[in-house]
Formats: sequence, structure tokens, C-alpha cells
Amino acid sequence: MPLSSDLSELNLDGFPSQLDSAGLASCEQLDVLMTLFTNEVRAGLNPSIEAYAQRHKELADDIRELFPLVETLEHCRDRKESEVLRYRFPQEFRIEQLGEYRIVRELGRGGMGIVFEAFEPGMQRPVAIKLLPWRFREDRPQRAEQLRNEAATIARLRHRNIVPIYSFGQHDGYWYYVMQYVAGVSLGWVTRRLREPAGLVTAEEIHRIARSGSFAVKGLVEPMVETTDRTISRDSWMAFARMGVQVAQALAYAHREGALHNDIKPDNLLLDTVGKIFVTDFGVGLHWAEGNSSQDDQPVGTLRYMAPERLDGHPSAATDIYALGVTLYELVTGSAPFDHEDRRQLTELIFEAKPLTPRERRPQLPVALETIIQRAMAKEPSHRYATANELAADLLRFIKRQPIAPTRGSLWDRLLPWRKRPE
Repeated sequence: MPLSSDLSELNLDGFPSQLDSAGLASCEQLDVLMTLFTNEVRAGLNPSIEAYAQRHKELADDIRELFPLVETLEHCRDRKESEVLRYRFPQEFRIEQLGEYRIVRELGRGGMGIVFEAFEPGMQRPVAIKLLPWRFREDRPQRAEQLRNEAATIARLRHRNIVPIYSFGQHDGYWYYVMQYVAGVSLGWVTRRLREPAGLVTAEEIHRIARSGSFAVKGLVEPMVETTDRTISRDSWMAFARMGVQVAQALAYAHREGALHNDIKPDNLLLDTVGKIFVTDFGVGLHWAEGNSSQDDQPVGTLRYMAPERLDGHPSAATDIYALGVTLYELVTGSAPFDHEDRRQLTELIFEAKPLTPRERRPQLPVALETIIQRAMAKEPSHRYATANELAADLLRFIKRQPIAPTRGSLWDRLLPWRKRPE
């Protein structure tokens, strides 16, 4: 017996036996609106759900209930695509040229892309190139334009402690930006080196690493590198504070210029042979001038340096300050305040747990420096330094052996009684 074309004959459990024509029309209109909304989300236009509800009041309840789910699913799809593209980077990225720049060697890689050392023929100098791990599709021009605008904002940053960006471009759908090559080592390398039995880093060692490898390649000119007889040990409290001052001043400048870093961590801070710090990887920052709402639901950066509110999708100057506090904690103690291989459990620790105080890990640490670090990485943004300049000022007071600024109210009581969390 052939199937009837009369839909009114269908009578399934839980479904009406007759289809209401008005209800069917309403469903069709909702489907059309949902398709329009989905297309706008995919184009990176950040459509307003409430605006849709106001324009179509007869469907407002359905729109408010269903559209957030559509938006969430689309963002999840975007994140999955980004992760797949990241892992498509081969172990040896075989590329010899990016624009006019000749690739010399790979310097390092991570979740935010690959860094190469390259040679710029026109200026006869080495440069560093960061290749971001996202390929922008042709049907997402809004996303590419967003990154272009953010890259232009970051390229305008000019500060003595920020690695300058010379230019940016695309290669096979991937974005890259070209930076000054810094002859030095990362603070991540310094931290790992200080954990070793000798526990000492010399300027001569930094110089040797900075000039190794690529400068023997034909066409490269070795940069002039000033050297000193400075050393860094596990107890170089003043040296650690001077590093912190430089980073804080760089962040204060960037914040005034409307740029966040969003991934402050030891591996993004470079130390040269005379003790100068260079903040790099501003390429993952977002322009955050008033009125900008182009932030992804998925926070960009390294989880264990993220402030709790950053995990909720609310980056700000305070989240950069928190990340610098965690970086200083790791530098002076040799350990991260929170560390776990499981991302979910690490997230729970960041939100809920109280880490060991710096002096519980390193009893020799001066109390004033511990207080500065704890204030910078307080869980509540209102309990942190209001600006990176305030953090820099307290670090300078510590260096000059002056009293640090008094905390407000019972801040001392809120910060110092960190207890060892239960095993």
C-alpha cells in the first residue's frame, strides 16, 4: 500500500494528528530567521539575539530560547576547525619563503603558532616571524578583516620593552607577522635553568645561546650584542623585580594604546645579555577600545596564566596584571601556582583553589615582594593593582628599599592568609 500524501493521517505518539496551518507558517518563519542568524554568525557579524527578538515579537520567546543554542553550536564548530588547523602544522614545516623573507630555521612552536627566524634581504637583517595557526576561509571575510585591524593596532605599539612588529601578511590563508629578532632567551628558559642543580644563569651563557645556530648561515649578519658579567641565581630578588618593572611598564603603555596582550607568560618575555626585557607575542592580543565586542568565546592564551574572569570571556587590563603576577610567582619560586595536565581540573583550581604562598615555597623571599606578587594575582580583579603602572611603582619601591603602597581596607588579610589546599 503506497504511503499517503495526506499528513493529517499521521498519528505518532506525542504528536498531534492534525497540523495547524498557522503553526506551520510560524515554524517556517522561525526556520528562515534561524538560517539568517546562522549565516550572520558564520560571517563574523556578531548578530544581536535581542534585536532579532524585538523585530519579530510574535516569535520573541522562541528566538530567545533557540538562538543562543545556535550561536553556541557555531562557535563550537569554529573552535573545532581552529584546533584541526593547528594540528595540521607538520612537525617540520617545510617553507622557505614568506613574502620577501627567507626562512632560516624554526625557533619554536606552541598552541598559538610557529616562530621562525628569517632573513630580510632589503634591510640585511635577521627577523622573527610568527605564523598563526588559523587559516581564514573565503566565506569569513569579517574574521580576516578583524585580525587585520587588530594587527594594525599592535603594529603601532612602540615601547622600549615591546618587540616591535615590522609588518604582517598572509601565506596560503595563514596570517603571519614580522618582528624584531631579539638576541636573548625567554624567561621560561631562565626559570627552567634555575631549577637545575647549579641554579645559575650568566650573561655569557645567554650571549652564547643568542649567537648560536643561524648566524653562520650565508647572508645573515650577526647583530651587535652587548655583554656584561651579570649573573642570575635563584635568590636574585632584585633582578626578578627589575624584570617585572619592565614588563609592567610595557603593559601600562599598551593598555593606554588600547591593546591587551592576553598571553603574558615566561616564554613570551625575552631577556637579553644586559638584563633588558622584551615583551613579545602581542599578536594574540585583541583591540579593546570602547565599543569593541569582537572577542571569541574561547579565550586565547595559556590556561595556567589566565585569571578566573578571563576564563569567563572577560579580558581586561586586570587579566594581564594577573598573568604577570603568576609569571613573577613562577620566576621567584620555580613553580607555577597551579599546574595540572587535565584542562578541566586546572580550570577548577584557578577558579576555586588557593595556591601555596610564594614564601611557603621559598622562605627566603622578601615579604614585600611576596605581597606585590599576591596582590597582582588576586582572584578578584578589584583586589589587584588598578593599573600596571601601580604594579610597576610598587616593584620600584621594593628595588629602592622603600615601603610599598599600603593596601586598601583588609586587603592584607585577604591576600596573605592563603592556606595549603587539602590533598
